[in-house]
Amino acid sequence: MIIPPADINWFAEQFADISQKMLDAWEDAGKPTVGDEPSPDLLCDAMDQLIDLLKIIDSGTPKENDPSVNEDADITELGDYGLSILEEFINLAEAFNLPEQIPNWEQLSIALGRWVIIHEGEVSILSSVVNGLAYLANHTTEQVMLEGLYLVMSEIVEAVPLSSIEDSDSDDPLEPWRILIFNRAIVATRVFSPRLMDESFRDIAEYFPNEAPDFFREGMEQMDIQGYPQEVREVMESYYNTWPMKRTLH
Repeated sequence: MIIPPADINWFAEQFADISQKMLDAWEDAGKPTVGDEPSPDLLCDAMDQLIDLLKIIDSGTPKENDPSVNEDADITELGDYGLSILEEFINLAEAFNLPEQIPNWEQLSIALGRWVIIHEGEVSILSSVVNGLAYLANHTTEQVMLEGLYLVMSEIVEAVPLSSIEDSDSDDPLEPWRILIFNRAIVATRVFSPRLMDESFRDIAEYFPNEAPDFFREGMEQMDIQGYPQEVREVMESYYNTWPMKRTLH
């Protein structure tokens, strides 16, 4: 298992393989329609066109007289467009009862999000990216992999526009921004890195002060159950003591 790279050629190769499986399943089922969802063939055409455009941007040599490419191409808008297409594919995978395909689409979302970031864009469509990162975190115990995953999570955190953070529902446990912030802290703890723990815990305290006490309390419980190293326990204990549980007045 690898962390999807910020490589549009890798993305294109993976997309070609995964989308063909989707098309085959759709055709075998008699090409059904799913409400107002675009059909897989239309989504494939849209993504293929986007990939061609992103490759041109990647090369740094836009084709002359190509109206689809200009020096002011908005990387964020292009990324959002691509991520929205990938989320449409995820919806179709659910509708066609192809749950095994969903992680593949989510991994493509990570790759596209990372490509946007290295081109100095922002990532405002988070759901499939965050779910893909959670999938990787849940399917690895390797320290090197977890450290790399933490760095990618941090890249995404820094690339989320302030407007998206302000518009997020902090009370919704399924809110992608919320999941990203808490999962990043969990990964930091699994890495046994006091520095990464402190960095990610500060974000929990800043963005989710109401949930912070519960998180640090549960973290202290895990310290005892899992037998974490002393330096890891000290960081968790420090935040636990700083963010005590709210007491009910009688």
